[in-house]
Amino acid sequence: MKRRTIAVGLVALLAIFGLAMGAPKRVSVAYVVRGKAVNAVYATGTVEAEDRASVKAKVAGSVKALLVREGERVEKGALLARVENTTITHALERGKLELAASSKQAGPKLSSLVAKATALRSELALARSEADRADALVKGGGMSALDRDRLQSRATQLDAELRANSAEQELARIALTSNTAQAAEDVKALTSQVDDTEVRSPVAGIVLRRHVELSEVVMQNQVLFDVGNTEQLALRVAIDEGDVARVKVGAHALVTMYAFRGETFRATITRILPDADRATKSFPSWLHFEGSPPNLRSGMTVEANIITDEHDGALMVPSEAIDANHVWRVDGFRVRKVPVSIGLRDLLKAELKLGVAEGDAVLVARDTSLSDGSWVWPRKAQ
Repeated sequence: MKRRTIAVGLVALLAIFGLAMGAPKRVSVAYVVRGKAVNAVYATGTVEAEDRASVKAKVAGSVKALLVREGERVEKGALLARVENTTITHALERGKLELAASSKQAGPKLSSLVAKATALRSELALARSEADRADALVKGGGMSALDRDRLQSRATQLDAELRANSAEQELARIALTSNTAQAAEDVKALTSQVDDTEVRSPVAGIVLRRHVELSEVVMQNQVLFDVGNTEQLALRVAIDEGDVARVKVGAHALVTMYAFRGETFRATITRILPDADRATKSFPSWLHFEGSPPNLRSGMTVEANIITDEHDGALMVPSEAIDANHVWRVDGFRVRKVPVSIGLRDLLKAELKLGVAEGDAVLVARDTSLSDGSWVWPRKAQ
């Protein structure tokens, strides 16, 4: 009975006070608590296969064969497709014919020169022998000097013809070697181009995407497939240039994904690329999970809060409680404007270094009709 009398008395007192001061304004408050203050950089990106390659067409042409589909596993060097280029194929056939012809054209001429050289050597040997006998006959008076000179001239002429034949043979061999070598190089180059019509995977992994269909005409350097090792997935995010100076390799991040709603995963910054994307003015960066979630797939969208600083045991209030460099503290049933020193702050919470104590009640959102000393009726914010 006594407690009820006290309660009734308190209500009556408040009613009298309300009549004197005006009806109290109902306000929502939060309480200053201790927790971990975190400063974070927000970034978005996707799950990617870190060991990934875009496979391009090396030659233009029509897609003659497609040998793989998305999701299939391939080994390094596996044949993915064939591109038909009749120009290169015909050029290779023509080059092989020219290579064979170059040997045939120079071969008979060289053979003829070799045969002629053999005959010249025989004639030269006979002419020298006759010249030697003639020289002996001239000394014995059995032949005139004029006839001897004719025989010697014949030997000299044959010797000159043999030397010319040797030089012509050498030129024929050089021409044969040069022409054959050039034709062989042409065939080698064309063979390489024909080999390029076979599209092969540069890495082992999964076919992530196929960009072409059968019989489609493709251009040189056009992307035909994306292949990646999905056993080594990482996070590729874009960090805004206004934030990148605060992010260091080794920093931790809290990651959320649409595919895993309500779950948060930890990751670590492993690489920040040195050059910005000129279109987005952001720096591509890589993160690795500190425990990868199951059923992770390449291409999943991620949001990352990269922690750049954190304080344990900090005095914390909701961020919306900050009004410039002040908070509105509720003392009893009156509100007071209190200057504060703000530390780390994110979208949800702010660290207060000076101005409040643990357990103080502060307005969550200031009502502009209130002023310092206004009479309020506080209730805890939901």
